[in-house]
Amino acid sequence: MSATGVISFSATPSFTSVTVSGLTASTLTGTDVAKALQSITVGSSLSLAGTALNTIQDIRTTASPAFAGATIGSSTGLACLTAGVVGVLSLGYNTTNLQLTASQLNTIQNINTLSSPTFAGITALSL
Repeated sequence: MSATGVISFSATPSFTSVTVSGLTASTLTGTDVAKALQSITVGSSLSLAGTALNTIQDIRTTASPAFAGATIGSSTGLACLTAGVVGVLSLGYNTTNLQLTASQLNTIQNINTLSSPTFAGITALSL
């Protein structure tokens, strides 16, 4: 073997092409805890095309991704129906002012414009 450059502990050799056995072709490469090269498997929610790694759909905060189903937190709570999509919504609320009856969240007394709610005291800041 002949080397055209110096290889030592302080050297920074440059290579034009390197082939490493034990790696899978056309996959991502990373290092393990021992700093050894290893192939990385791309999961089903990612795609690798050439040198571009991407999610299978746009998930930016400005995007509107579509999911077959989603669970946020635990699977208990109010049923949520939005634009034909059914899901589950967990909800924390103040039980002093709100009540949950028959899967409906409501105030403890009617406060619509035709109601006569009763309050222990009321303060008007300006009239």
